[in-house]
Amino acid sequence: WHYARGIIHLNTGDTQLAAEIFRERAWDYPPSQFELGKLLFDTGKYRESVEVLKIAEKKDPFNAKIYYILSEAFEATGDNHSAREAWRRYLELPGIKTAEFIGDEDAPGVIQRKKQED
Repeated sequence: WHYARGIIHLNTGDTQLAAEIFRERAWDYPPSQFELGKLLFDTGKYRESVEVLKIAEKKDPFNAKIYYILSEAFEATGDNHSAREAWRRYLELPGIKTAEFIGDEDAPGVIQRKKQED
């Protein structure tokens, strides 16, 4: 129930209340951890996002969305090595087709993710 309330507040633009609900009332539910990590990423709180998403990853290791956002959050913090590792884990999950990296591994801001469509 608390997760659904958080999603409602998130969808109506009340991100502060949504974050509070995800943190305090629905923390033990892995989708709440993902939503909080994504919300933190979307609001520019990249380091906090990484920490929350790493917890979500441990509880829900087959959730591709976690690795996708985690890769972007690591990149935003300048940790391109971890960004690539999270992206590789994303690609290894069932149902993910193929993708490629474009750019210099050591240069910030150049990891481009491109999924190849069938």
